[in-house]
Amino acid sequence: MKHQGVNEETAKSDLSGHLLGRLHLHGKLSKDKEESKHMMEAGLRFGEDVRRHSLSILMISPTVQAQNLLKARGMPGEDDEQAERRNRRIIEAKRGIDSVVIMSEPGIKQTMLSVCVEDNEALFLMPEQQLNMLRRGLRAMRMHYGIGGR
Repeated sequence: MKHQGVNEETAKSDLSGHLLGRLHLHGKLSKDKEESKHMMEAGLRFGEDVRRHSLSILMISPTVQAQNLLKARGMPGEDDEQAERRNRRIIEAKRGIDSVVIMSEPGIKQTMLSVCVEDNEALFLMPEQQLNMLRRGLRAMRMHYGIGGR
């Protein structure tokens, strides 16, 4: 039996708990299931990195030294080595985010943020043009993260 356009098995899947997962399950990211899975993974990682980046900015004190992310500290329970690894991941994510923005037309960054970070459910019904922007952004992030080869 179907409810809200999905069968019971799909509804029970963890993937149906977030917008990227539902877009993947409905085949909206790519017709190729493997590529769709990799695009979803890249989007989830992108969202996590953006949230981590935002959190670190909030925790950095507004000093001149704070502008250097490699010297930023402040996450509870982290030693210097953990903080440095976290900050390097943030810097890499920022480079990936910037590469999406630089290589893409306006709208991709906002679509990526709305889907991957904000999990804006209304975008499940986004128009094809916006879905294409999301696909381009997810493919760029997939390449940036090295997810799935190709």
